[in-house]
Amino acid sequence: MINDSQHDIVQSNEIIELLETPEAQLFLNKHKNERPENLALTYSGKVNFDLPKLTQILHLYQKAQHKLPDWVINRCAFNSKSYAQSSHWELANFKSSLFGGKNLLDLTSGLGVDATYFAKSFEQVFALEHDLETHQFATYNQQKLQVDNIRFVHTDLESFKYEESYDMIYLDPDRRPEDTRILGDFESYSPNIVEGHSKWLKHTNCLVIKLSPMVDLTVLHRTFQNIHSIYVIGYRNEVKEVLIHLTNDVIETTKHVSIHITKSQVWRYSGESITPKPSPSKHESILLEPSKPLIKSGLSHSYCKEMGLSPIKPLGFYYINSQQIENFDGRQFKIIEQIDASIKDVKKLLKKRGIKAIDIAQRHYFDDVRTIRNKLKIKEGGNLFLHFTTDDKGKSLCLLTERI
Repeated sequence: MINDSQHDIVQSNEIIELLETPEAQLFLNKHKNERPENLALTYSGKVNFDLPKLTQILHLYQKAQHKLPDWVINRCAFNSKSYAQSSHWELANFKSSLFGGKNLLDLTSGLGVDATYFAKSFEQVFALEHDLETHQFATYNQQKLQVDNIRFVHTDLESFKYEESYDMIYLDPDRRPEDTRILGDFESYSPNIVEGHSKWLKHTNCLVIKLSPMVDLTVLHRTFQNIHSIYVIGYRNEVKEVLIHLTNDVIETTKHVSIHITKSQVWRYSGESITPKPSPSKHESILLEPSKPLIKSGLSHSYCKEMGLSPIKPLGFYYINSQQIENFDGRQFKIIEQIDASIKDVKKLLKKRGIKAIDIAQRHYFDDVRTIRNKLKIKEGGNLFLHFTTDDKGKSLCLLTERI
């Protein structure tokens, strides 16, 4: 099995040279769906190019075919690090629809995925990258992707000479400097966005920064005083990134926006954070859970109120209703049975219905999913769910449901 870290052993010029070799190109096309480790054994000593390096490239292409399909189809060059730090193409494409103008400065362009899609909505994109190998990948890929309005620049932020102004400055800071895993602690990002944002705002009135999905939005509000908007962007019910739009204007109320990209559509909602009243009824037929982008953005309660829904408990994220909601941004379940959440009672329920495997979920409950599963001693699987929660009185509840 090929480890991802092995890809970075191959230098950028070696990868590019290999991708330009006709025999290697034919080999990639012919064996694109085969296991790289098997190819390394089968064709060892039988080809006139560096087979181990090409199988490393093939391994990465197979991994990237959903995240960066155009980069794979066009046989672009990248390694595991530049790939891991790049945006998913669907998220990058959607972000390009949020902003537009004459010129954009991308301070941390990396492989250039965001820059490539922003090039659709800006006349000119200047894309900076301090790592030489990643910069070489980006410039090589620009020719492959035939995007001619991006200027890739190899430089560090301290040396770069800014123009007077830009319609937008964008950056995706490194959230794992020196291979540490800081994620939600944006004060440790590289470059330092807390110290740097005031300097960057001297050159634009639209500064957009990509943050970890784990970032605390309340801390953002305490740290930055001029947030125009916060975008929580999710993909298939998983929060992938948070964007903050900073400006020089005086902002009285920051706009929160939930964006949920699914296979079939893009859900977008903005509103105000509210405290809902719990539902007086506990025996409805449908259980609803808003999407994770709605919950992360703090907009789930106002969204569900517009849908005529009430939570089981105040500030809770499980809602109940008498019928299914059409076009609901989230998950819906048909309630089969509701009981007390004692392990003894739940085991009786499972035995009575002959359930040998089941999915488990919880909200506002004192045990996590792993602990609940260990107590029940039941396998994961099947088409049914057990939802554990508490009501507005603090009573524990368990709902046996089926996903709609």
